[in-house]
Amino acid sequence: MKHKKTNNNYLKTKDWINTTINSSELASSYYKEMFDEEIIEVPIPKGVNPPNWGAYRKFTKAFVATIDNGSIWKDNFNFFVVTPDKKLLCDLVFEGWWDNFIPNNMPESTLNISSATILTGSATNNYYHWLFDILPRIHLIKLNGMEVEKYVFEKLKWPIQFETLEKLGIPQKKILQIESPNSHIKADKLIVASIPELSGSCPKWANDFVRETFLNSKQIAKINEFERIYISREDANWRKVSNEEEVTNYLVKKGFKKVALTNMSLDEQINIFNSAQIIVSPNGAQLGNLVFCNPGAIIIELFNQTTGEFFNISHYLKLDYFHLKCKAANNQFKNKALHDSGPPEFLRNNFFVNIKELEYILKLVGI
Repeated sequence: MKHKKTNNNYLKTKDWINTTINSSELASSYYKEMFDEEIIEVPIPKGVNPPNWGAYRKFTKAFVATIDNGSIWKDNFNFFVVTPDKKLLCDLVFEGWWDNFIPNNMPESTLNISSATILTGSATNNYYHWLFDILPRIHLIKLNGMEVEKYVFEKLKWPIQFETLEKLGIPQKKILQIESPNSHIKADKLIVASIPELSGSCPKWANDFVRETFLNSKQIAKINEFERIYISREDANWRKVSNEEEVTNYLVKKGFKKVALTNMSLDEQINIFNSAQIIVSPNGAQLGNLVFCNPGAIIIELFNQTTGEFFNISHYLKLDYFHLKCKAANNQFKNKALHDSGPPEFLRNNFFVNIKELEYILKLVGI
């Protein structure tokens, strides 16, 4: 993989360990690989004009590291993990943010903590990324038996975030939310964990952790009315179905129930997806709930462009996945700030669902 210039920062956390700590025995106490590199073979998705992501998925090793006198710096938008020699650890932040790291702009620390871990840097307030990129890092740290005084987040927006942290045994007093720009926190021991998204998008160990932690630990209440569901994004800012009324009317006649998940608790979402036998849904964070489905459930993902994380989840759990490629439709952003923020244009386009093509896939699965 070709990387852009790192401006003398550390491309990998392990590079800093190897540069700073001479003894290999001592280095092993500062850096531990928790899950090995993994390569899995996957089939080509079924459906109408499905994408071909290739026959293999490669996931890099998952690690936990300790940085003595490490820093967390938030500028106007980004969070950076900074070593004592004021260099960025590039594998703990998305590549597109590297150029925003200007060490001379970092102020003196405003807060000193004995031990902390940073849990930002991957769309923290997005439901999918919260489940699969933030919480699994807590899992890595706990697997390593590390004690943490403060778990550092950007400002959390949703009750479900505190709900899941409580289920992981993290009390409110250990949660530190950073809102102010140009905040610099220094920790005697800064504990960091690799970001699953940067290892290959939804590695199996992260998928297994989410399912085992939140599904297998609870009593499931099967709900018959949710056997066939259509997940709506009507309350989302982008990636909506432009002809949603037409799609909904068609699916309701086929016995589907329209569901909007935004204000539901985690348990409610688990019960719905675990009850579902067939799910039709636009691409979006709500499909992170596929991790709670039963093997054999049918998934029809709607989108004009997509990435492979939901197909990965479907593959792990032996779900019957179909993809319906749709035509992009014009977005209607009511304010410029919303238009200028968020994911790239191709990932936020609204799209039009061809009912005939949807009907074709439903016939394939016997509906």
